Amino acid sequence: MRPNVEYTPDPLRPEYLPPGSERAELDYRSEPFTFRQNLRTATYLTFVVALFSFLFTLLLRTTASSLATMVFLSVATAFGVGLAIYHVLNRA
Repeated sequence: MRPNVEYTPDPLRPEYLPPGSERAELDYRSEPFTFRQNLRTATYLTFVVALFSFLFTLLLRTTASSLATMVFLSVATAFGVGLAIYHVLNRA
């Protein structure tokens, strides 16, 4: 089977732009999100980290005598961080 070798010009190269568009500017957004959206996301992430930290500290305080092994701490920390990252990445 022969590969598709049809030439398709690159529309971003100036020599291929239509006549009269020499001074045209490409409309790229330097900021994909507004300041308010960035602030809301940063506030949300800070709240999630603070909440998990508080709950993890509370869990350690109540169960420190029976569950204070390095394996438990490692697994619980990895699970909490993984759950937070999963939640942040999959929110719509």
